Amino acid sequence: MLRLDHSGTIAALVALDGAELPHRVDALVDAYLGGFGAAQTVAMRRSLADHFLTAAPFSERSYRVWRRILREQDDRPEVREVKPWTPSAMLLPAIDLIG
Repeated sequence: MLRLDHSGTIAALVALDGAELPHRVDALVDAYLGGFGAAQTVAMRRSLADHFLTAAPFSERSYRVWRRILREQDDRPEVREVKPWTPSAMLLPAIDLIG
């Protein structure tokens, strides 16, 4: 099995910083994945992300880069839908205990 050296790409990804971070991550990852076929791209992207995670110090920036490598998010903050709280008494049917 062919073992690939991710070290150059990983070192460049770890050194990234600044406002253009998402675009630079995309450029580095796309350049790295350029030599692979469509079937191999997903596996190689996952492998690159795993290697990045082991090499980079854990921080919010490295987490964002890792997610960007996996294409799980484009640099927008996560938005969670907050549902209004409903008391459970409003959801239960009325029960007449005296029969």
